Amino acid sequence: ATVVVNPQLVGSGLKIKTLEALSFGLPVVTTPEGAKGIQLASEEAILVAEGTERFASILVSVIRDSRKRQLMRDDAIATFKRYYSWDEQVNNTVSMIRQAERLPGS
Repeated sequence: ATVVVNPQLVGSGLKIKTLEALSFGLPVVTTPEGAKGIQLASEEAILVAEGTERFASILVSVIRDSRKRQLMRDDAIATFKRYYSWDEQVNNTVSMIRQAERLPGS
């Protein structure tokens, strides 16, 4: 895929489609709803647009600009590794357990 399009207008919870795209290093163009809850390593990992005309304009610019797509790919992979990889999830879980062990009454 050249770019992943997620024009989500409503929803709740973590946006798995967006995370999956990031894990494959794919550029993502989405709406504010599609980006909700996603922690980013930089502003380049995904592009967020409101309104159909703005959304279409950003999408076309990403498709036409191979350099921008490569920057987005690099940032997508960095974001996924930094916040969502299995290693990072294990580290976060271990950290929470250790903090809980230090609480009074543990």
